[in-house]
Amino acid sequence: MPEATPDKVPNQTHAEDKFALLFMYAEEPVHAGTGQGLGAVDKPIQREVHTGFPVIYGSSVKGALRARVSRDSREDAAALFGSAPPDAQDLEDAAAESEGSSESRTRPGCLSPHDAQIVLFPIQSLFDGFAWITCPLALAVLRRNLELLEGHFKSLKDKEKWDLFGPVPLGSCRLAEGAAVVHKVADQDTVVLREYDFAAETDANVTKLASWLREYALDERLGAFWRDSLCGRLVVLSDEDFRFFVTTATEVYTRVCLDENKTVRRGLLWVEEALPAESLLCAPVASKTVDQTTAADALTKAQKLTSLVIGGTETIGRGRVGLKWLTCPEKGVGNA
Repeated sequence: MPEATPDKVPNQTHAEDKFALLFMYAEEPVHAGTGQGLGAVDKPIQREVHTGFPVIYGSSVKGALRARVSRDSREDAAALFGSAPPDAQDLEDAAAESEGSSESRTRPGCLSPHDAQIVLFPIQSLFDGFAWITCPLALAVLRRNLELLEGHFKSLKDKEKWDLFGPVPLGSCRLAEGAAVVHKVADQDTVVLREYDFAAETDANVTKLASWLREYALDERLGAFWRDSLCGRLVVLSDEDFRFFVTTATEVYTRVCLDENKTVRRGLLWVEEALPAESLLCAPVASKTVDQTTAADALTKAQKLTSLVIGGTETIGRGRVGLKWLTCPEKGVGNA
């Protein structure tokens, strides 16, 4: 049988890895699901086991990125994310053609997206519409991921560098100077989130954090309104209060499937959960050199992506996220 397998490529990889951080801003509710749930929500979103915080698994991020790149170039998709998964017939053909051969029909990709973890979560506020909440634990994870970009903080001025936050007491919060979501209640600065009030304290480190997020995590395509309002809306809660809100304040809605008579089909009524719009997540992305595509070139190609659709509700107008890439300038890739 003649060899007609142009996709046979040697799996040559190199150890020189580069890293980028991919910030994902939910412009619409995002349902990155886990299948069937055991509680009142039939289709819950993905969550970390140890914290209960919302997350989008790296496999979901990779699949969405691959689908977006494939629309423009299947060759680039294969180079960045590896060969497409073979179907059963492909596996049978491969076994027959490569019998006795050590060559593989598949090739690895250059990019390895990790889990996208929550950074900011929107919550209804009594004042100024809504607030973006975060907590010391979520910020510690972000800071740990930033350590992958060894030269990033070195390139910042001292006034731009934000520090890790210590514990925040239950029922209290920290705000940037001049925050818009705080008001006086009985001579006490207070933030009201949904039906819960929190004693507020101004912290200069929150101002630095808000300025950093505005510059490096929120893309200019969002517009000045959203980027400029971050400082006034940013609220740092305790880890426990943050967990309460990200567990109970997600978007939950009921969906149905109708038959030709506009009647709900039997068994096709379910409750679905989604990460609300205006959420911000961050995913580390590792890049390595594979064959002729260098790690730096792979990241350069990836940074051309400015948005994508992720999750299982694409056909009903949900799942669109804006992308902002942050890379290390000292590694020769440049800041996005």
